[in-house]
Amino acid sequence: MINSRVESLFGYTREELIGRELAFIAPKRFHAATQKIEGEFVELPWTDAMSKGIDLFALKKDGSELPIEIGINPIDLDTGALVLLSVLDLTERKRNEDLIEARDRAINLSQMKTAFVANISHELRTPLSGILGMNELLLGMELSAEQLEIAEAIRDSSQALLRIVNDVLDIAKIEAGKVALSSEKLSISDVVHQSLRVVNEAAKAKNIKLVSTVDQCRPAYLIGDPERIKQILINLLGNAVKFTSQGQVSLEATCENDDDKTISVRFTVRDTGAGMDGEKLKALFRPFSQVAETYTGRSIGTGLGLSICKSLVEAMNGRIGVDSVKGSGSVFWFVIPLRRWDRNALQSASGQYINADINAISGSVGSDGLSHSDTTAGAASATAVERSVLLVEDSPLLRVLAIKQLEKLGVRSQIVGSGLEAVELIKTRIFDLIFMD
Repeated sequence: MINSRVESLFGYTREELIGRELAFIAPKRFHAATQKIEGEFVELPWTDAMSKGIDLFALKKDGSELPIEIGINPIDLDTGALVLLSVLDLTERKRNEDLIEARDRAINLSQMKTAFVANISHELRTPLSGILGMNELLLGMELSAEQLEIAEAIRDSSQALLRIVNDVLDIAKIEAGKVALSSEKLSISDVVHQSLRVVNEAAKAKNIKLVSTVDQCRPAYLIGDPERIKQILINLLGNAVKFTSQGQVSLEATCENDDDKTISVRFTVRDTGAGMDGEKLKALFRPFSQVAETYTGRSIGTGLGLSICKSLVEAMNGRIGVDSVKGSGSVFWFVIPLRRWDRNALQSASGQYINADINAISGSVGSDGLSHSDTTAGAASATAVERSVLLVEDSPLLRVLAIKQLEKLGVRSQIVGSGLEAVELIKTRIFDLIFMD
């Protein structure tokens, strides 16, 4: 007796299957196994899945194979013993298993790629920092006009490469879900003006005017991640300057939708550039999406900046967008919620404050992440000479660089190559300041 489901499953009619051995619907590679199982069942009947523990396939009339599971059940009747075979089609189950396996492989490959990119990016940053730092020392020396031009080209090229490495590292962190956001006291006005300073030279070189408008938020201080906000603003401002040949670039910060705990801040970057059409707008925030310069037709940049901006804004529970019309410039904006600041807010977030008096050491940190010191005669004060600094750095190149930079500041320093050495040293000596990554 054969039901209609078996007929549709294998493509045979009932008449073609009645009286056939099980091997009739089994591929040749399973013939020996099916005959062995049939013989064992005749000797000692059991109730179980025939294909338990193995991948069993049936042969359809059209020659294709079908993954199945066969159940064997003995039935004792007055007229004699019968065997009930039940066939389960495993096609969907196998397809799901294959999809799960493919998904797991893809996840593993993605994790391996992310780890590789993060590691290689970190390894690239160390020699790049050495190149930038040593070149900065070189720029502080007396150079001929030709030497100065070469040194400045090295600086500009190295900084461009460092920005690319930083973008790649950020993408790797974002894909790995390891974007770390800080909670710090910040001033919207400070964030805006510091971001504008970074792109000021590029704007001056193209005779583009920079304009800013900052709404007076209340309270004056909020809690958020000022460095990540500046990263987004610098990227948007840099793009605006890059793609604007004349006119101005403006940055506006306004406060809206405030409640007892948070204030939503909208940042808007407007330019008078060439603008974009709808097709380009759709792809803007995708990784590796590039827009060509209007006047050269050449795609520039890595195409990662706006994708990173989008991910960072979303990590802050905000939203980002763009409005642009071909020939009428572009308006990029993002809105992020920031917590209201009070004296206890950061205390509860971080647990404690750490205060350090470093005013005696002259120098500042530039947009390239390196210290820029006053190299004029007498810049090193007597107070600075009295300060002692411990620097922990495992890179020989960066150790040499740090020594030279600190010497220019007139700071007495000691450098060790590991955290363990530093721990042992501070047991016997007191340092005014410790630098370590």
